[in-house]
Amino acid sequence: MTKKRNKTTIIIICAILILIILAFFYVSIQKRGDKSSTINVYFSPNNGVMDRIVSEINNAKSSIDIAMYCFTKREIAQAIIKAKKRGVNIRIVLDKRSSSNKYSKFRFFKNNGINPKIMGKTMHNKFAVIDKKLLITGSYNWTANAERNNYENILFVRKSPNVIKAYLKEFEGLWRMGE
Repeated sequence: MTKKRNKTTIIIICAILILIILAFFYVSIQKRGDKSSTINVYFSPNNGVMDRIVSEINNAKSSIDIAMYCFTKREIAQAIIKAKKRGVNIRIVLDKRSSSNKYSKFRFFKNNGINPKIMGKTMHNKFAVIDKKLLITGSYNWTANAERNNYENILFVRKSPNVIKAYLKEFEGLWRMGE
């Protein structure tokens, strides 16, 4: 019973920390003058996060930049390949250890003409920027577990050019360092 109580306490503390971070994130956006920003928040399991990600990828027009710790979700990977076939520029940075997981989509991407870069050190980011206008970020890895089993969060951020620009700058650095 003690282990279960400790696990519950940790989950509650993490949830409170996430809410504090989200509040800080919202306040910092407002202070930067992005008052018209749009932020949609989703939680998993079973809240339609994967469907929303796939929908956003399907609507991409010019670019998708992804930095993802663990990427195993087939439906999202297939949507990315379809986007590439539509002419969308795709760049992906993955964690080295997670990429060697037998379920990783690293090989699938390579076999379909996308060459993900791999980070030598642990790359624990979980974000994507679509068309330089939409940021998708949160604790949600693009995996089946994140969709069905894990308690995760994800933000879809639009109309926040300063925030999106910061993530694009981080992605560029990761892209340059990747192998």
